[in-house]
Amino acid sequence: MCEGSIRATTGGGHYIWAHEFGHNLGFNHGETYTKCPKDNDTIFAPDQCEINPAIPATDTGDPVSQGRGLYPANYRWYAGWLDNSQVAVIERSGLYRLGVLGQSGPQLYLINRTGLTPRQVALEYRKPTHYDNFPPTENRANGVWVRYTTMGGTVKNFQLDGTPETTTTTDPALLPGKTLKDQHAGITISVCTASPDGATVAVAVNGEAVPTCSTVVLSPPVVQIPTVGAPAAPNPVVFSGTSRPGAIIQFLYRADGGTTWTSIPETIADAKGDWRILLPTLEAGQYESITRQLIGKSASPYKSRDFKVTP
Repeated sequence: MCEGSIRATTGGGHYIWAHEFGHNLGFNHGETYTKCPKDNDTIFAPDQCEINPAIPATDTGDPVSQGRGLYPANYRWYAGWLDNSQVAVIERSGLYRLGVLGQSGPQLYLINRTGLTPRQVALEYRKPTHYDNFPPTENRANGVWVRYTTMGGTVKNFQLDGTPETTTTTDPALLPGKTLKDQHAGITISVCTASPDGATVAVAVNGEAVPTCSTVVLSPPVVQIPTVGAPAAPNPVVFSGTSRPGAIIQFLYRADGGTTWTSIPETIADAKGDWRILLPTLEAGQYESITRQLIGKSASPYKSRDFKVTP
């Protein structure tokens, strides 16, 4: 009988049910990489980290691994609870934005460790909820959670202890300014920013140099619809295009020749970088618009696009 089943007979919380249900979904007991080498703000993992199976280190964000919170993002993906707009595999070095787990924006980024085990690195960002009831000022609510994972017939996770200098694993997240370097896999991850609505990471793959958070130059988002010179369209007019994954898209418009811009509520690009904006009902006529993307502390120039509305 699993430890969770034993505890369930003597009382327990929702996490007991989540623990056992997780096993039914194919989630194995996870472990934690601890005592990883550290040089200033850079942690080196996983090759020289320690794992002690005899003394499991709790992953407080995984009820299958002694935690009392909700399931990690990669479990949700494996179970089919996240769709392709919420998850992406990072294959190019660059800047990426994570939304808060369970809210809007990308929920999970995976990075392949080709030919290695564990097979992937998984990134997620959390804020406190009724079940993830950790204080909003602490590590777990202000950094990026990193897990090494292998998802095949079942799932096996290895949480990274992002603060190996402490003796606890309840502070696992990489805070802004911290870097993970996986030399064997050629992966580097730097956490740039963390805010109430998301976190930004700079990622390098294939042994490339990691982008510097403060100096990343963003190009304007690509506007695919409407095309340049498109004929007048009926209400409601739709704008769509591509940007950096998870980027915040700002959109403003005004009547041709007008002096006052009207803004549309910000939208967030999905994990593939696709975004879509539905304009309100407009009077017939010609308009001009400007669009830009924001990610972390960087903002792109505006991109302009004229459009027409039919009577």
